[in-house]
Amino acid sequence: MTGLHAIGDSVCTTNPTLGRGLSVALSTVADLLDTIAKYGEDPIAQALALDELVADHVAPFYEDQASIDAERLAILRHTIFDAPAPDPPPASSDRVTFWQLRGAAPFDPTAFRGVSRIMGMIGQPEEVYTDPQVVQRTQETLRHHASGPPIAQPTREELLAVLAQ
Repeated sequence: MTGLHAIGDSVCTTNPTLGRGLSVALSTVADLLDTIAKYGEDPIAQALALDELVADHVAPFYEDQASIDAERLAILRHTIFDAPAPDPPPASSDRVTFWQLRGAAPFDPTAFRGVSRIMGMIGQPEEVYTDPQVVQRTQETLRHHASGPPIAQPTREELLAVLAQ
């Protein structure tokens, strides 16, 4: 449809755990303003341009969130329902995962900035995950801090008890 443009949650919605709603909204509004300024009264050109901008500025973050959610769900199913443990990501010397970056972020400013760039939609996920400095600092930090106690996860019984209250 031409002449009606999607912004914010009408483009896509994601799990709110990374707080990207406002970032998606602002990104799409900025793209809409630039597109209208560039293509004026040509609704077809506007629609095509905005589709391209969503593919560049929103889709990578949607895909990243879907991947993060799938990993989180697999961990929860394992913890709560005794499903098989998810396979660890393949070891790589040239990239990190969101979870590795997030694990290093409390201990290293480069990792912290990397995870903040992804969460705030300031840097494309793939660029951050493969940035040589981010990879090096994250891997080095995890070697020194990965032996800390795991975050306690509630059991199924504990969750059901809380929900029953």
